[in-house]
Amino acid sequence: KEAARRAAHQAARQASAVFRAVVQAPAPAPAGFGVEPGALRQALPWLRWREITIFANHFGQRGVVVPEVSAQVAAEIGRRLSAATAPAAFGAGSGEAGSRAASS
Repeated sequence: KEAARRAAHQAARQASAVFRAVVQAPAPAPAGFGVEPGALRQALPWLRWREITIFANHFGQRGVVVPEVSAQVAAEIGRRLSAATAPAAFGAGSGEAGSRAASS
């Protein structure tokens, strides 16, 4: 149990470092410049929606984004939206959303 907690804490710290690297890239460089694709891929599941939204806003403000960074962020958003709208996410009797899904 303690090892799992330490691993989660370490992953969250790494995700925080990746987040900072993406949004603090030097101004003339594209957003996400210098971020390792593997580190970003590992960090994305640990980031909250708020941080993903900050990425999107930052990309829009910067106007130019490292293609692999934008592709990975877009894929993560797609995974989250798919998981949120999957039929399995709405079990019968699981509240209002489940009731709507069951009556459709």
